[in-house]
Amino acid sequence: ADRPNIVFVNSLSDLPDPVSGVITLAANKIYYITGTVDLNGNRLVASQNTTINGGSSEVSLLRSTGLSASTALITSAWSLPMHGLTISHGTAVSLNATGNAGQVLDWDDVNFLNCNTIGTITNYQAAVWAHCDISNSAGLTFNGTMTTIAMEQSLFSGVAGSAILTFASTLVITGRIRI
Repeated sequence: ADRPNIVFVNSLSDLPDPVSGVITLAANKIYYITGTVDLNGNRLVASQNTTINGGSSEVSLLRSTGLSASTALITSAWSLPMHGLTISHGTAVSLNATGNAGQVLDWDDVNFLNCNTIGTITNYQAAVWAHCDISNSAGLTFNGTMTTIAMEQSLFSGVAGSAILTFASTLVITGRIRI
């Protein structure tokens, strides 16, 4: 059957062409990572209603050899559902929904592996995790105003001397934190 909104990603060439090191994922598309995909020095910017899925966090991995460890692998200002994949990069995410009310991060079976800084999540209505894993990684910071941060049945294995989770002093939670 024709599935025009699903893009199967076996390699970098299956993604939109990079422009100055940035791969902008199309709005209203599901990108399905089928194995280990190396972005070769590029990074991803997710658009409105972009979803990144994989078959399993044991099989589907995103990384970018050659991208500065201090540059986030994935950025977005929109809802970003992710399921069944591992992200492995010095800085994994920079997600800031300022100006886009009601955005949600719904992640299931998303793993962060060997990330010195997982990154920041700012001004999302909700960040909801289930069955996720932080392995040999640290530095996930929540900031801004959020309604809900929820993490269920997830594992946290950090880096000695580094905080895994940080709730910034400027973070305002209007609903709940549930871990």
